[in-house]
Order: sequence, then structure tokens, then C-alpha cells
Amino acid sequence: MSENEQTSLAVPEPALNLEAAIAQHLLYLEACKRLLNDEDYTVIRGKKHRKRSGWAKLRRAFSVSCEVIEERQVTLEADWGFSVVVRATLPNGRFEDADGTCMASELVKANMEPTVHNARSKALTRGKNRASSDVLGAGVVSAEERAIQYEHWIDNPTVRKRFYQFARATLGLSDDQIHKALDVEHIHDYTGDMHKAKAALEAFAIDGQEAD
Repeated sequence: MSENEQTSLAVPEPALNLEAAIAQHLLYLEACKRLLNDEDYTVIRGKKHRKRSGWAKLRRAFSVSCEVIEERQVTLEADWGFSVVVRATLPNGRFEDADGTCMASELVKANMEPTVHNARSKALTRGKNRASSDVLGAGVVSAEERAIQYEHWIDNPTVRKRFYQFARATLGLSDDQIHKALDVEHIHDYTGDMHKAKAALEAFAIDGQEAD
């Protein structure tokens, strides 16, 4: 075997002392245990996934800074969205780059308004979370990267909160009035999406005001 072949087969040495690497990883695990709580996770298909708030706490704890190094709007046939590349950097100068993308069609499926702000914001969140995970050596998929499929849009906790806040606080409707406006006994029986439901509630509220 030649000298070059022997060199290529050599086991690469870690940049850190093994004990130091283990200590760093244990510190990360301890930080996750002591800093994060149930509010920083969401359960998707039976598994816990860390949310944006959790990654923000870890970035603060380990002084991870993030910057957008590339951003572009994406157009694919009838769809559009944003794609960003985020760089997460540790105080020692080590950094990792990661991308994040969000399309308008994805927002519609999640019953979110397909606005420029929402698409760019979610793409940025995904990029930051992924870059943070890589630079911390976490190897964790964030909640924002998972596409959650709900049987009905009202089952989505975020959408449900937004819907009832609009119906009860903004329009001042009771649950009975909500069901009457949608012509259903239960929200799960409504076949339209959230945007159509909100439009129906708004029309119902206006009709009620005019009747008064």
C-alpha cells in the first residue's frame, strides 16, 4: 500500500478533544432540559418537535447570531413563495448555513393568509431554526419544518384560536350564533375553509346589525 493510500485511510481526528466534545453536548442537553418547557414544543404525529420559541431560547443561551445571506422570491407555475439562506454563527466563529422555503400554497393548506409577510416570515423561521440546529449539533427537525395534516382546519390549535378570537372578540358572536351562521351543529361539519367561514360569520354579524 502506498503512502498516499495509507493517508487516505487514516481515521480523521476530531477538532475537539473527545472529553471536551462530550462536555459540550451534555451542556446542550442540560440547557434543553432546564430552559425549555411544554410551551416550546408541539406534538406532531405523536412526536414532540421544538418550536420557534425553543430555538430562540437556545440561541440566546449559546450566543448564536443569525443573518440572512441570501433571499429570493420563488415562482413555480401557479405558486409562489420565498427561499432564504441563513447563517448561524457561534462566538468562536464556527458557523453553519441552512435554507428555509415557504410557498403560498402551503399557507393556504394551513388556513393562513398567503401574504408576502407570512411566506417570508415562515421561510426565515425555518432557515434560522435549521441553521441553529446544525451549528449546535442538535440534528433536530423543528416544528415549523413539519407539514401537519389535520382532518379539519379547526383542529389546528393556532387556527382555532385565531378563528374564535375573530368570531367572539371581534364580531361578538356566541357559539350558538357561530353555528347558526355556518348552518352546522358542530364546526367539524362545516365543509368550507376558514376564510369562507369567517366571511360567513361577518355577513351574519352585519345582517344582525342591520336588523337591529
